[in-house]
Amino acid sequence: VPLNYTPKIAAANHWLQRLIPTEAIEWKSGVRKFIYIILPTWLIGFFTAFWIGSVPIALFILGVLPLGFYNHGEPVEFLLIQEKSPKHFLFQKIKHVLYTFSLLALPLVAMFMVFHFHIWYMVFIEYFVFCIILCYFVIVKYAFYEPNQELNAASFFSTLGALSCILPFLLPLTIVLSIRFYFKALQNLNFYLYDFH
Repeated sequence: VPLNYTPKIAAANHWLQRLIPTEAIEWKSGVRKFIYIILPTWLIGFFTAFWIGSVPIALFILGVLPLGFYNHGEPVEFLLIQEKSPKHFLFQKIKHVLYTFSLLALPLVAMFMVFHFHIWYMVFIEYFVFCIILCYFVIVKYAFYEPNQELNAASFFSTLGALSCILPFLLPLTIVLSIRFYFKALQNLNFYLYDFH
């Protein structure tokens, strides 16, 4: 007799999924896949914020994990159904990554400030750095986007962006490359979204 049992964590997954914008398919898929890492990391970071290293470590894990969400090109229909110009499409993708990451990060930042206000800048800098890197990953994805493909062509530049998490001197290069790839992404998206100018 099959058992009709659903683990409680699935309810949390469903609840988190509803907070993520529908168009943020990378995050919906990634959260579904890594909920068993994301949720415990967030909870431990939040409830042990009195320990000085807890929130920075949790933020680091929650910042690095989504970098893997952007290594696959979704079907072209996911682009077309939104009926947006390349510029609006890319802006929306960047807006969604900032919104979703902030949803996870800002409560942790607030808890850190409650206990360690004298070094509030530490987690703000970390949060800001991950916002830059996540935006960079979105831009790189669409600069090299191909429908239904692993984006191997972008792997070198993605690795460079990921290294910025632990080697801050690479961050200026990541910002410069973001600007460069932004225009390449618009050009690449124009091939698929030319009907929506």
